Amino acid sequence: MAIGCRHLASNFYTELTTLTADMLADAESLADAVQILKREYSSRDRLWASWSDYDRRQFERVCNDQGVANPFGQSHLKLNRYSPLPWQAAMKWDSTQRTNILT
Repeated sequence: MAIGCRHLASNFYTELTTLTADMLADAESLADAVQILKREYSSRDRLWASWSDYDRRQFERVCNDQGVANPFGQSHLKLNRYSPLPWQAAMKWDSTQRTNILT
């Protein structure tokens, strides 16, 4: 099981991503996923995007905690600068649920 899956099993996470805890149970390890990103997608040479710097820093922390080299280069796009995105208008947002998936 991928590390951290217990945090991703909430109904909110599943509604947001369509991923369930069962789907994550057989997921590759972070180290394996990072190798795929580097090898198959040349991740060091691509711009990567996330909602905010929080997401970027969190990913870097998880990599560091697990002893995995960050697969991304320095180019990062914060999507919250382009808010509102079309999908946000239709999404029901509950800040208490957001806290549940981030802790």
